[in-house]
Amino acid sequence: MTLTRLESRVPNQIAARVAGLVVLVGWVLMLATGLLFAAGSSVGIGGSSVGSSVFAAALACIAIGTVAIALLGAQPFGTRAVRLSLGVLGFGLCCATAGALISAASAYDPLENWTVVVLLLGGGLVTGIGVLASVFAFLWRRGPTRVIAELFAAGILAAWAAGFIVNTMSAGGILRSLALLLAMAGGLVVVGAGAGIGLLAMRGHREGQATP
Repeated sequence: MTLTRLESRVPNQIAARVAGLVVLVGWVLMLATGLLFAAGSSVGIGGSSVGSSVFAAALACIAIGTVAIALLGAQPFGTRAVRLSLGVLGFGLCCATAGALISAASAYDPLENWTVVVLLLGGGLVTGIGVLASVFAFLWRRGPTRVIAELFAAGILAAWAAGFIVNTMSAGGILRSLALLLAMAGGLVVVGAGAGIGLLAMRGHREGQATP
């Protein structure tokens, strides 16, 4: 590798690590949001509670970091399909975060503001598309990205199964407690998978520095 190429890669390596760190911080904040909710704090989009503020910060970090990883092509997220899917996911999260911030700053009902409604609904739709596209793009590859996709899918499935048990089967007693534990386990798995994206972005360039 020539000196010029090495010098040109150094800023991208640093930026990729910073982007990965931002994503990792976002998922740590998402875990903190879950703990605050379990402790009784209200959590919602545009709310003024501590839980809502932490949730908004988590969304913002994940959104910004994901977009940065997609733009930089940080390894092992350098393929076109993965970068595109992460870009869509990050853009959707940015829209949802913007809607949440505008809603929090509004002195009236945010649902009366069409900008907020479009940002939240549109951002949620685009985020959903980005999640599905990212999972399939990750599954298409071998290695740690496939593990992340499998963990994320397993976590979502566990949370869905818990909700199905509680809402459809009229679960009570031990069965309801087991469903709650299943939902918590699913949430932790999703958080772990999301944090894994940040960790891989932080380590990816470091592992690839010796590659010509």
